[in-house]
Amino acid sequence: QLVLSQKNTYKKIPAWYHTTEIDIPYKRISGNTQGLSPTEVFLWNNYYQNSGDPQTTYYLDCEYYAALDKETTTTYYDVDGRRDALTTEKKYDYQFDYLTPGGSLSPRRIESTNSDNTTMTDSLDYLPNYPGILARHKHIEGSSWKESRILFASGSCLPQKVQSRTDKTPIFRDEIIYNKYDSYGNPTEIMGKDNTPITILWGYGG
Repeated sequence: QLVLSQKNTYKKIPAWYHTTEIDIPYKRISGNTQGLSPTEVFLWNNYYQNSGDPQTTYYLDCEYYAALDKETTTTYYDVDGRRDALTTEKKYDYQFDYLTPGGSLSPRRIESTNSDNTTMTDSLDYLPNYPGILARHKHIEGSSWKESRILFASGSCLPQKVQSRTDKTPIFRDEIIYNKYDSYGNPTEIMGKDNTPITILWGYGG
């Protein structure tokens, strides 16, 4: 019996402002190249360069990226012997930045709507130059909201503090404080809300 279904749709978003040159060893090129047009092999003169040698330079089009646009999830359940379903639709928005193209691939805003008309909004920011590291997340549902953020050491991706706030307590409060790191970037001492230091021991090479 089906309990969950999910449907995704995608859209094209900019990721960079030019193509990227890549090199492929000519020994990996195989197949009959007769009759191929220049656009089919990216460069003119089929698989051969001006020198007559097999072409090894190609161009990867990374100007655009197929990003998740909408996610529709339906959860099926039984209530008093009756089959029912709850559908949630999530809409993803992105922010293109030439200075940090990798960050263009990560969603900045997610709007969720349930079939019972419940709406939620999540906004996200990422650490500059580290597009895979989340630096801030705010969740809004109705009139309530909660926001968390990570403060990093200058010029690095090492966290110094994890903080949070809500609509009830709008001032950021420390959740975790990173006091010390080792030479490998591993935290060796942290503190929680009660300010009690916690020491972490790491094993290096057994």
